Amino acid sequence: MENRLEILKKLLGFDFKKFIQEDKFDEIIALFKEILETTINNNYLISFILIFRLDKNEWLYENNILPYITPSNKENINDAITKDQEMIREKNIKYSLRDIVFTMSSKRCSFILSKEASERGGIFIPLICINQENSSNELCELLEINDNKVNEVKESIRIFFEHLKSNEFFVKDWKYIYYLVSPIKRERAVSGLSIFKKELIDNETLEWLFLLLSYPFLQIDIQLLEKNERIHALRSAVAAIMARNMSHIHGSHIEPGLQHKICTFEELLFEKLF
Repeated sequence: MENRLEILKKLLGFDFKKFIQEDKFDEIIALFKEILETTINNNYLISFILIFRLDKNEWLYENNILPYITPSNKENINDAITKDQEMIREKNIKYSLRDIVFTMSSKRCSFILSKEASERGGIFIPLICINQENSSNELCELLEINDNKVNEVKESIRIFFEHLKSNEFFVKDWKYIYYLVSPIKRERAVSGLSIFKKELIDNETLEWLFLLLSYPFLQIDIQLLEKNERIHALRSAVAAIMARNMSHIHGSHIEPGLQHKICTFEELLFEKLF
C-alpha cells in the first residue's frame, strides 16, 4: 500500500507537459513500467503501451514496433514481435484488434482475453474466452461495433482469435491479455495498454492499477490536445502572415527570388518548431 501511495504522489508531481512538448516519451513509458512494478510486482510477461499521437493523428511507434515494457530480458523479443506482425499481415486481417478496441468501437471499454474459461474476470472487466464458440460475436457486442462494419470486424476478430489459439503471440505461456482502455470519450482513437499474464490479477490490485493508469492517460491526452491546438494556431498565424506578405510581394517590384526565400523561411520555421 505504501508503495502505491508513493507512485500516486509521483504521478501527481510528474511534468507531463514538459515531456509531451519535448517528445520525450521514453520518460513516460518508464513511468508506466514503474506503475506495473508497484501494482503487479513485475508479475507479467509483456505490456504494450498504446499512445495515440493526437498531434500527428497516428500511433506512437519505436522502430516500427509499438513501445513495450517487460520485466525480463528484451533479447529476441523484437524478433518475435516482428515475426508475429508479419504472420498476422499474411492472414489478410482487415482490422487489427488494436484498431477495433481503441479506434472503431462505440463503447471504449476494458476487457480480458483468456485461453481458458473462467468466472473470475474482475469487478468491472468482462472476460472473453477465445476458445468458446461465438467469442468474436461476444467481443463485438461488448464493444458496440457499428452495424455497417460489424461483419468485417467479426471476421477480423475470428481470424485473430484463431491465430491466438495456435501461436505464442509475442511471448510464451500467456493465458490472459488485459486490454486496459483510457477512460477518455471521443470519436478519435484513445490510448491504453495491453498486459500479457500467466494468471488473473486480483480485484483489489486491478482497482489500484486502473486508478494509477487513468491519471497519466488523462494527462497525456490533455497535453497532446494542447500541443495540437498550439501547432494549428501557430500554423494559422504563419499562414496569415505569409498571405499578407505574398499579397504585398505580388503587388510590388521586389526582387523575384524573395517569394521563394519567404517560402523557404516558412519551411525552416516549421522544421525548427515541430
